[in-house]
Amino acid sequence: MIRDAEDLQRGEIIESDVCIVGAGPSGLTLAFELAKADKRVCVLESGGIDVEPDIQKLSRAESIGEPYLPLNHNGTRVRAFGGTSRHWESNGPFRGRSLDPIDFEARDEIPHSGWPITFDEVAPYYRTAASYCDLASDDFEPKTWHTQDELGHDFPDDTLRLAPFQLVDTDWSRHLAAVRDHPNIDLILHATATGFDSAQDVERIDSITVEAGDNHQFVVRPGIVVLATHALENARLLLLGNQQHPDGFGNEHDLVGRYFQDHTAVQAAVFRPTQELMRSPKLNVFGTHPVPDEKIRICSMLGLSPEVVRREGLLNPAFFVFPTTAALSSNTFQSVRTLGRTLKFRPRPPSMAAHIANLAGHPMTVMRSALELAGRAHHPDRFLLLAMNEQAPNPMSRVTLGNRRDRFGRRELSLDWRLTELDHWSMRRSVELIDESFRRLGWGRLEELYGDSKPGRQMWGQFHQLGTTRMSTDPRRGVVDTNSAVHGMDNLYCAGGSVFTGGGYANPTLTMVALSARLADHLIHRLDHSIRLADHHLNGNGVAGTDVIDLTHTQPQQGRTTQPS
Repeated sequence: MIRDAEDLQRGEIIESDVCIVGAGPSGLTLAFELAKADKRVCVLESGGIDVEPDIQKLSRAESIGEPYLPLNHNGTRVRAFGGTSRHWESNGPFRGRSLDPIDFEARDEIPHSGWPITFDEVAPYYRTAASYCDLASDDFEPKTWHTQDELGHDFPDDTLRLAPFQLVDTDWSRHLAAVRDHPNIDLILHATATGFDSAQDVERIDSITVEAGDNHQFVVRPGIVVLATHALENARLLLLGNQQHPDGFGNEHDLVGRYFQDHTAVQAAVFRPTQELMRSPKLNVFGTHPVPDEKIRICSMLGLSPEVVRREGLLNPAFFVFPTTAALSSNTFQSVRTLGRTLKFRPRPPSMAAHIANLAGHPMTVMRSALELAGRAHHPDRFLLLAMNEQAPNPMSRVTLGNRRDRFGRRELSLDWRLTELDHWSMRRSVELIDESFRRLGWGRLEELYGDSKPGRQMWGQFHQLGTTRMSTDPRRGVVDTNSAVHGMDNLYCAGGSVFTGGGYANPTLTMVALSARLADHLIHRLDHSIRLADHHLNGNGVAGTDVIDLTHTQPQQGRTTQPS
């Protein structure tokens, strides 16, 4: 069922087993999985079916750290059915890949690293996630997708490896009909959760106040609340708290909003292959290839083996390998790109004067790159290594409540995205190792390694926003436990990228969906146990009991592979 909040009666009260705030991939996965288990689910979506500029303003925030695109831009986060998946409509296909096992490991050389759950605990749910995301499978082994001629098997050097991604043209708005037809799902559009109230028990959310326009409110009374609004908005809702929690829900140790992460992107090096390698089919592996009898395509990134990453103390690296030319790979053209981004990104990158001087000193390179961008005189003879790398967990990289308020009177966010020396060193060392490996193999060499150019290249975010309510068994080190329950709260959970403790290099949506399927199993088990407990009291004492057992340490069931129905 789908309704619009403005059509509800003012002051109406809606009851549900679970209220999910947010109708993006995480929230919708959770809703479908719970509804199939015959649980009553209310989903609150702040936006409508399509992206609406006035609604997007509710995501407005200031950026005071590394340069970042405005946070109400629909390329960073979207308030509409389907959530931020909606930006795939204009920005290209969905790129699906799981995290690597090493991404879950706690490593001494990477401060604050490690999940409190293992890759093997999440792995069964990747099958479910692949189904929801329209992927062919949860298999990301190079041998499955590439031939020997394309380096699809082991590299002749144990330093390097391939990381295949499955690409598919999809977005989550395709699930609209399934939501409309499901009797257990009540999706309410244009419904912005603005207040979380605790009538008596300060550790429990008893009701949610929902704004549906000017002076138009209604109330949801849920058994369980799940915040699935986005890494930034999850933190914001927790920080806003209520009168019983003036510092925010789950924020006893000032951790809500900390450890904000993104994938760092930068031109890391230029690969000059030998003529023999240029004429061979081996480098075709880095292109995009359709898969027979499947609607997906495969594109592989270049990475380093887990053994090398551990030995060197690196963040887990991966690089797109794109054909290019001298002009388009030049540091002059990087200055063009940097200056172009300053039109939208805030705060402005440093060394602006140096980038302007770089253009002024190389006018012919600027002209040449403009012609090549227009499709003229474009004869690739080298390759770019474009990084999409893991960011080091950093407690000083965070979001806090700012001073400005939205139209509902709620404080907006302030983002202070910060990188560390480890981020820069790891990028440089990773390309050094690739260069050493290519030279040993006789394949060519890397030039213009990250850190060599003047002015320096700016690292940019990929808008894969993670962290802010990180997962930990210890409330002094994280905001949610291993089942995504907010520490110190009985019925409040978080879903999505906010619970990540580390992001690897892979696009995070597939893992977010897998974690939502895992959370659904936990919630189904908890709700079923509560019903059995109530039945026991009714049969034994003649009255229905109201006890709810804390099941935060129960083990979830194995993942399922079903589609939404």
